[in-house]
Amino acid sequence: MPNARISRKAVNVRAEIHRMWAVWAHGAGIIAADGSFLVAGSIELGWCRVRLTPRTDISRIVCEYGGIEFVARAAGGRQVCAAMGEEYDF
Repeated sequence: MPNARISRKAVNVRAEIHRMWAVWAHGAGIIAADGSFLVAGSIELGWCRVRLTPRTDISRIVCEYGGIEFVARAAGGRQVCAAMGEEYDF
C-alpha cells in the first residue's frame, strides 16, 4: 500500500515525485549518512550501491513504457522505498 500518491496531472509532477521519494527515503533510513543506498539494478546486476548527490533526480529514471519504476533499499537490507507509476498517479 502506498504511503503517498501524486496525481499524474499534478503541477511539476516529476519534481514532486523526487521530493516525496527523498522525504520518505530519508525518514525510513534508506539513505546513509554519506548519501549512499542500494538500488535495484536487474536480475543480472542485483542491488547496486549508489550515492544521492545534489544532481540526483529519481524522477528521470524512466522505464521502457515511460513510467517510473524505482526501488531503493538501505544498505542493511531492512528498509525499502520505491516510486512507481499506476494508472492515474505515482
